[in-house]
Amino acid sequence: EMDITDKIGTISFKSLNSKVNVISIDMISKLTQSFDSLNSNPDVEMILLRSIKKGSFFAGADIDLLNSLNKETAFHLSSNYQNFIKKILCKSKTTIAFIEGDCLGGGLELALACNHCFAFVNSKARFGFPEVQLGLIPGGLGTYLALTRCLPEPIFKMILTGKTVGVEEAADLGIINRVINESFFVPNKSPTSRQLMRYTALIDEGIPSKNIDPGKNDQTNFLAQWRKIAYYRYKYFVHSLLYPFTCSRITEHTSGYNPAPFELLSLRQKFYWTYCPEKEIPDAYCRLEANTFANLLGSHASFSYRNLRTVTKKYKKSLYRDDSLLNNISNVAIIGAGGKMGAEILRL
Repeated sequence: EMDITDKIGTISFKSLNSKVNVISIDMISKLTQSFDSLNSNPDVEMILLRSIKKGSFFAGADIDLLNSLNKETAFHLSSNYQNFIKKILCKSKTTIAFIEGDCLGGGLELALACNHCFAFVNSKARFGFPEVQLGLIPGGLGTYLALTRCLPEPIFKMILTGKTVGVEEAADLGIINRVINESFFVPNKSPTSRQLMRYTALIDEGIPSKNIDPGKNDQTNFLAQWRKIAYYRYKYFVHSLLYPFTCSRITEHTSGYNPAPFELLSLRQKFYWTYCPEKEIPDAYCRLEANTFANLLGSHASFSYRNLRTVTKKYKKSLYRDDSLLNNISNVAIIGAGGKMGAEILRL
């Protein structure tokens, strides 16, 4: 849904036939069309992106869709979403993502592409990149945006492990610009232009922002830009020195059966010295990320992880709905699904 009020264009989205919002081909197409329309509208000064599905901003890609893709179609899916993210990065309007629920995978990539990201103080929303738990890496420029817009070490660890964080920690990492009270919103109504201007002005002045990304609040200042470039190149240089150690740690925890963390490290290793404004992300990086995503999707590890997720979801819904069945169970065994145990299960 698209609406224009007080010079604010609002894109409200929800996935049909799903409890959470998921990224699909149709969703990408509709989001792109809506964004292009608002971005080219001279009466719109600000674009607001929000979910109208309670408890979910975006939960990442639709697993059923992923299961239907081959390497070629997976590459095109990743490329199409990258193009949508680039449109947001290169827009002429101020963009704001309002997070009112879980923001995962492609949803977090969307939030990071916006100028500002707000979340409610009492929200139970979780933020993260869970792709590695499906044997994949982020395919919508998340591997680049996360490391340039947030604190590199903790966000890189989040991508490598699939760990999620809450609102407060997301603010500390720089994912969220500002945590706000729910009274900011009038129920079922978009915020007014004055309210949004007030919050964005505070952030632009650097008053309440928790994002300690060097130079973020003054993109036109040459010294700030130089500090930012030097900061990230130093961090990437350190990462390159620690590359063998990091690989050995990942091998220790996964027994080498999940190739996604290694591919992510390899991707960043090839471009660790590259830093440029988000509007000028190298095409070579985009292609390599999309190609890596597509190759991983076709791997045995990713197939196994996705199949495990699908089967678990299926049997959670149907197998033990009748509590009387539990009365006949005398012995219970627990199978671990993470770390070394998960790796051995995957191997078998």
